[in-house]
Amino acid sequence: MIRLTKTLIHDAKPREKDWHMWDALIPKFGVKITPAGSKIFIVRYRTEAGASRKYTIGPTNAIGLEPARDIARQVLAAAAAGQDPSRDRTMTRDAPSMIDLRDRYLEEHADPHKKASSAKNDRILWKKHIIPRFGNRRVGEITRADILEMQSAMFAKHHTANRVVALLSKAFNLSEVWGWRTPGSNPCRHVKKYPEDGRDRMLNPEELGRLGQALLQLEAQRIDPPSFVPLIRLLLFTGCRRSEISNAQWSWVDFENSLLMLPDSKTGRKIVQLSEAAMEIIRELPREKGAIYILPGRIKGQPIKSPRAAWESLITMAELPDLRVHDLRHTVGSIGHRIGLSQKLIAGMLGHKQMATTERYLHTYDSDRKDATDRTAKQISEWMGEK
Repeated sequence: MIRLTKTLIHDAKPREKDWHMWDALIPKFGVKITPAGSKIFIVRYRTEAGASRKYTIGPTNAIGLEPARDIARQVLAAAAAGQDPSRDRTMTRDAPSMIDLRDRYLEEHADPHKKASSAKNDRILWKKHIIPRFGNRRVGEITRADILEMQSAMFAKHHTANRVVALLSKAFNLSEVWGWRTPGSNPCRHVKKYPEDGRDRMLNPEELGRLGQALLQLEAQRIDPPSFVPLIRLLLFTGCRRSEISNAQWSWVDFENSLLMLPDSKTGRKIVQLSEAAMEIIRELPREKGAIYILPGRIKGQPIKSPRAAWESLITMAELPDLRVHDLRHTVGSIGHRIGLSQKLIAGMLGHKQMATTERYLHTYDSDRKDATDRTAKQISEWMGEK
């Protein structure tokens, strides 16, 4: 026996009868070469009763050598544990595919247990990154080598690669619960995440001044969509996440108490104390009869979407090429700290989960948070040169 290599397998010639090349690295794992020239990875093992079995892994032109070795290891480990992999549905051709795993994951996990926006993101990851690569593969066939290969192919997109691996890790954990994989065989185990840029970009007073002037210019130019400039100003005057403001509805605004009642933010139900500067913007927004969203998009009845072109125009005009939308939220928190707000007030201003009841929230936090949001918004407005 010799250690199999891609070159050895490629150069192997067919004979009059089936013949095998066995791997020195993993005993009982090898390649079968047929008279027709087909080359197939196989692994042999014995059942608990002593019966000899052959498990067909797959054609060498469809499965790489290292992934095939990983499958062989799984088969041998399962056999050593008293299982019969060739009869195990999780490792046979009629076993569930990755498409089946996607469907069950979405139906039984994502849709009932995750926020609608999170479930939507999961669908996008399955569609764009997982199914094109693994769609026709069996759940029990996916190996750690497969995951590492996928991760390597996504090297340029660290954040997305990490999200895909995290999703697959959860899906494979569920597949074990459902009996679709051998317990403890999650191929995402020990796959290290890519390091992500954890920088917190905060605008300084001079940069805020440039941003304010750019907003005034875009407003004068009637930038499309018209809701873009109010969106950016509201993000700066509230510290909210983009989706919280872009999806905000008129019915969520409590004009009497200067509150924005978010029924489904990233952290669940949340109440945002609005500054006077934010309320002034909201009061001046046009409101058509029957309108649902405070910031309508181009499509009637829909909220403003991610306005990439408008954002690129803004950061180019303001000479802030590395600015991200989420940096506006970091800026609000940073300025709150700069003007002397406590960590508790800053956390409250940025919005945590709703307290036990709205009444408790109003009685306990209204006065302090209102003052905090007003002071922060006033400082931002001054540095932006708006007032």
